[in-house]
Amino acid sequence: MLLTILIPCYNEAAILPASIARLCDYLREQPWRGPLKGDWEVLVVNDGSTDSTKSVMAELSATNPSVRCVSYPINAAKGAAASRLRRGSGRMDFFALTLTSTTVRNTSRRI
Repeated sequence: MLLTILIPCYNEAAILPASIARLCDYLREQPWRGPLKGDWEVLVVNDGSTDSTKSVMAELSATNPSVRCVSYPINAAKGAAASRLRRGSGRMDFFALTLTSTTVRNTSRRI
């Protein structure tokens, strides 16, 4: 079973690289049990950002095969990004409202 973690982004270029790196490091270090067995992906959804979020996302996915990115040209809010979760490959999903509201430490409590 694959865990898909959806990260909606709007103008997050400044914090995206460090946040995604921290999340991926955390996920790699976990002692996975049960059906997951360490299989996970991070699906970053660019929701019409006007900064360089899209190009930062492209760099992240090019250097990390566990990070996939989807971009939409118009901001439709976090709810629309959440509705796109079906694009994830996994059967278990985790939705982070923003990169700053959900810390990596809290992730294990929610999975």
